[in-house]
Amino acid sequence: MPQFWWIPAIGLTGAAAASGIALINSVSNLSGFIGPYITGSIEDATGSLTYALPAIAIIMVAGMTVLLSTGRRMERLDGSLS
Repeated sequence: MPQFWWIPAIGLTGAAAASGIALINSVSNLSGFIGPYITGSIEDATGSLTYALPAIAIIMVAGMTVLLSTGRRMERLDGSLS
């Protein structure tokens, strides 16, 4: 989700912004590695993707919730600093 990349740039500068971007990159890479294993484990346990796909959907909704709440909070913070 490229929308996450602008969040550190709004409220952070210098090394803190670099750390925020590195954290986003690390979590993204980790999810790309772990996601297929979780999907495969659910499929092996149940015999179909019926439960794996809703699990992916729940994770996506959680990510969107974090994005929207954090983004709005950061925009308010940025507006109060200007």
